[in-house]
Amino acid sequence: MSTKTDEVRQTYGEFFTEWKWERFATLTFRRTGITEAKGIDHAKVWIRRLAKVFKIQIAAIIVPRHDDDRLHLHLLMLGKSNSGKTLNDVPPWIMKQDWERLYAFWKPANPTGLADVQLPRSNNAVSLYTAGNMKTWESTADLFESKYKRSWSDDEYAYHSFNHRLLKKARITA
Repeated sequence: MSTKTDEVRQTYGEFFTEWKWERFATLTFRRTGITEAKGIDHAKVWIRRLAKVFKIQIAAIIVPRHDDDRLHLHLLMLGKSNSGKTLNDVPPWIMKQDWERLYAFWKPANPTGLADVQLPRSNNAVSLYTAGNMKTWESTADLFESKYKRSWSDDEYAYHSFNHRLLKKARITA
């Protein structure tokens, strides 16, 4: 890995530490050929469903990752309600179970199953880990054509966000 790639990932990691994350989730798809756009849409449906069920606003940073042509997503999540409830009030196992029920037609890609939802032990560590798994490009020319043959202008981003308003409000540093 190049020094430039390391620098880019370090910068994203530092950026991600500007929020106090309440959950770290890995959502796995067993089937090959699921596009990033489709996977991210599935994650957003899941987040909206959790928000509705638990009556809480949820914000997330979503980082797509491909291993062996299979997509999985890393999510850094936080939540807030008018009553003071946060995502810390929602047990991780319930979130995991909800994803697996929602997308029950997929089988586990690994022994941990379709979803792994955890309380971050260290905000800094989980932010740097998530950034360390981001796609990055080695040169300016690579910005315009990734290995997935899509350009940045076609929504080929290293990360996606959900609920910009809450992310803006919850940011620790400005």
